[in-house]
Amino acid sequence: MSKFTFDPDVVHDCAMKCLGKPKPAMFEAFADALDAKVPGVLDRGQPWVYSIAGGAMIQMKMYYASPDEYVMIWGSPIGSEGHSGRP
Repeated sequence: MSKFTFDPDVVHDCAMKCLGKPKPAMFEAFADALDAKVPGVLDRGQPWVYSIAGGAMIQMKMYYASPDEYVMIWGSPIGSEGHSGRP
């Protein structure tokens, strides 16, 4: 028996189902699809969190976390290429 809750192929299939939609609808479609495959596991009540770390501004939403795995959507409205550490 696996200690993991999510199968990577299932998560990928759910992610592919939401492509092409506007961002808010995309995130809801992903959560709906994943919740249908693994019911009652996602915490959809978590707020969006903003962070600036290493010079990159990101926005993230955590749907699930355990010591072994997590499901989170995150992104940046601006390019975040580069390296903020030592050369």
